[in-house]
Amino acid sequence: MNRLTPVALALLTTALATLFVLARWQVAADGDLTRFVVAGSEYVSDDAGVTALPGHGYDGQFAYRLAVDPTELDRRAYGVVIDSPLRLQRMTYPAVVHVAAGGERSLVPLALVVVNVLGLGLLALLSALLARDAGRAPVAGLLVVGFFGFCTTLGRNLTEITTVTLLVAGLLLWRRDRIPLAVLAFTGAVLSRESALLLYGAFLLGQLPAATRRTRLLAAAPPVAFAAWQAVCAAATGQVPLLSSGGKNLVLPFSDLAPAAGGWLLGALSLDRASLITTGQLLALAVVVTAAALALRASVSPLGLKVAWLVSLLLVVSLSANVWVGPADFRTAAELHATSALVLLDSRRSLWLPALLVAAALVMTALFRVTSL
Repeated sequence: MNRLTPVALALLTTALATLFVLARWQVAADGDLTRFVVAGSEYVSDDAGVTALPGHGYDGQFAYRLAVDPTELDRRAYGVVIDSPLRLQRMTYPAVVHVAAGGERSLVPLALVVVNVLGLGLLALLSALLARDAGRAPVAGLLVVGFFGFCTTLGRNLTEITTVTLLVAGLLLWRRDRIPLAVLAFTGAVLSRESALLLYGAFLLGQLPAATRRTRLLAAAPPVAFAAWQAVCAAATGQVPLLSSGGKNLVLPFSDLAPAAGGWLLGALSLDRASLITTGQLLALAVVVTAAALALRASVSPLGLKVAWLVSLLLVVSLSANVWVGPADFRTAAELHATSALVLLDSRRSLWLPALLVAAALVMTALFRVTSL
């Protein structure tokens, strides 16, 4: 494994992701790829082109709707009702899928899956290159791409793989002094998920004091693009997407996470399967984050990455109870896991324990998601 090249690791990751998709397609989705969307009848009608089950559905149904036509911002279109303007600001993944599908509506369900599979392969390549730059074997980069939350992202057509891949691409390009390309990647990230804008701002706090004037000017592009898209969405819907959530997702640090974790632990002690899986995932995530915290001072990571890690940690522990109801394999902690893993790659600390726990959680999660829609 230590002799595998970054390209070989990318191909291996793509192959494993494809196997996961094929197994989930046949078992959980009963051979119906549109079920990956997890459409709910409350928002999706019979003419939407996907199988809708009774209930609310899941976030992937809105990615599907935007991928059909990213320029159509009306609340009702193509048989799907968008529940909140907040969905409109997460545009990168649907836009890439729309292009990959060639604008053909019938190909969108397939393109949603293919883009995420290839995104994981690209993330493996980028992470392996960062590991090699840090003096480690490229295989160490799998600590980044092995995040168990990506099983839900891949299995339900969600945005986290796109977001993390673009953030890691931006970090790699910035470290190699390819600033224009780095800024382009960061722009895609902030238009993929709003949390990436916060992390990018934190990254700039550490990097810009020593940067050239040209770099500072270029670095303004992602927030400008984000603000411009907010204005476009506001003009179309009458609401600014970023303000539409009403601040319902943030609370005081640990005030909602701690009680939720207690509930998962009690469930695990009673041998509830879902609670056992969630507790195992939380343990793996906690070990990776703790190891990063212990390695932070000695790590040679750029100051901006360390600041971004701290901000991502504060963000995750401040998420409200509605996020932790059915934590969906902690997919909301994808950026925290990625920044923690990158800090560890830049340190001299052993990766065996974090890697072992992440691998165990990944296998456990993948097996569960193969059989559960």
